[in-house]
Amino acid sequence: MDDLLPFPQRNDMARLDAQICYLLMCAALVISLVGVLHSWFFFFSLILWLCGGGWGVLKKREASQTLWEDHFDNIIFVLMLSAFAVPAGAGLVWYFESWWPMAMLWLWGALRMTLAFYRLVDHRQFHER
Repeated sequence: MDDLLPFPQRNDMARLDAQICYLLMCAALVISLVGVLHSWFFFFSLILWLCGGGWGVLKKREASQTLWEDHFDNIIFVLMLSAFAVPAGAGLVWYFESWWPMAMLWLWGALRMTLAFYRLVDHRQFHER
């Protein structure tokens, strides 16, 4: 922990890093809607999703004990849940030929990420009431 920035700069950098994560992950959600046109859009949105989540995983240590630490917990939670739910949903799409599980997962992710990004821009913690 000795190589971390002083506390005021750590707060600012943690907020900036969380904004980068949210923007990458929200961009992936928007681009995945275009995936209906061609499968390459799904691949590109997967790359953005993993970059945003991976950035959150890498920067979580630097954001420890800052105001924005719970935003990184949210990013990592959504990334891990999607890592298990998307393959399961894809299996359901293949077996039952129903897109409802994937549509609900996309809607949940979009709402959670958009509201969390709004809270971050509004200088509020993720779990703040």
